[in-house]
Amino acid sequence: MTDDELRQLFERQNAELRGYIDARTSDLRLHFDASTDEIREHFDASTDEIREHFDTSTAEIREHFDTSRAEIRGRFDTSTAEIREHFDTSTAEIREHFDRSTGEMRLHFDSTAERIEGRVQLLAEGLAHLDQKLDRTAAEIRREMREGFDDTHALIRFTYSELDRRLRALE
Repeated sequence: MTDDELRQLFERQNAELRGYIDARTSDLRLHFDASTDEIREHFDASTDEIREHFDTSTAEIREHFDTSRAEIRGRFDTSTAEIREHFDTSTAEIREHFDRSTGEMRLHFDSTAERIEGRVQLLAEGLAHLDQKLDRTAAEIRREMREGFDDTHALIRFTYSELDRRLRALE
């Protein structure tokens, strides 16, 4: 095999290897994008769920408050003191319920955010490990190719020296 043929073979194998690496890199980017989209969808769904829960709680509080206000108006003529006491009780219950609901929503949101952070961290670690593995594989392929080329060059040198020796012997 001539040097040009070897060079062409090396260039073909190098192009094939680059194509393979580019394809794997593209696959990894697509997988990462899909995972990112999945995480965003999960986050959006959690946010929507929290909003829905908040809206429901707010509607319930408003309904409860409206009911309390109607009772207060109906009983106003009977006893102003009773109305004030009921209103104060209702207001305290509403505040307590609102405080509890707000705390629960914060806990849920914090929990969701931590899970998302954990998943993103795992994904980043996985990509780092895969990148390292690709680097090791590429280095191993290069080493094997160099060894193969060195062996081929040694064989060619030996063959040419043997041929040169025979020609000199014939001369």
